[in-house]
Amino acid sequence: MPVFFLLPVTFRTRQQLTPAVIVGRYVSLLIERLRETAERGEAANLVNWYTWTTFDIIGDLAMGTPFGCLDGSDYHPWVSLIARSILVGPKVVQPFRSLGWDWVIELIVRFGLRSRQQQLDYVSLFLKKRLAVEVDRPDLIDGFIKLERNKVRRHSRPN
Repeated sequence: MPVFFLLPVTFRTRQQLTPAVIVGRYVSLLIERLRETAERGEAANLVNWYTWTTFDIIGDLAMGTPFGCLDGSDYHPWVSLIARSILVGPKVVQPFRSLGWDWVIELIVRFGLRSRQQQLDYVSLFLKKRLAVEVDRPDLIDGFIKLERNKVRRHSRPN
C-alpha cells in the first residue's frame, strides 16, 4: 500500500488522541480532588465538580486555556456568570411576566447586558491569550488560526 494512503489516517489518529489525553488529565484531576474532599470528610457537591470539570475541558480544548476551576475547587468568574445566567434567568423573569410587569423584565435585561459585556470581555481576553501562543495545540482555535494563515498566504501571493 502506498505511504500517502496512510498519512491522513496517521494525522487523524494523532489529532483524536491528543484531546483524549487532555480530557483524561482533567478526569484524573477530578478524581484526585474528590478523593481529597472525601479524606477531609467533607460532602461533595457533584453538580459543581462536574461543571468545573466540563468548563476546564471546554476552555482547554476550545480556547487553549482552562478556567482553573478544578485547580481552585471553585468557579471561575466567567463560568459563574454563565451558570447563573442559565439557571437563574428564567426563574427570575417568569413571575414578572405572569404579572404583566414588563418594566421589571426590561430592568433585568439591562442588568443582563452588563453581564453579557463581562462575558464578552472574558472571551476576548482568553482569545488574545490563545492567539499569542505560537505552538500548535489540539484545540478549536488552532483550526481557525491555520485557516486564517492559509487565507493570508493565498492572498499575499503575487499573481
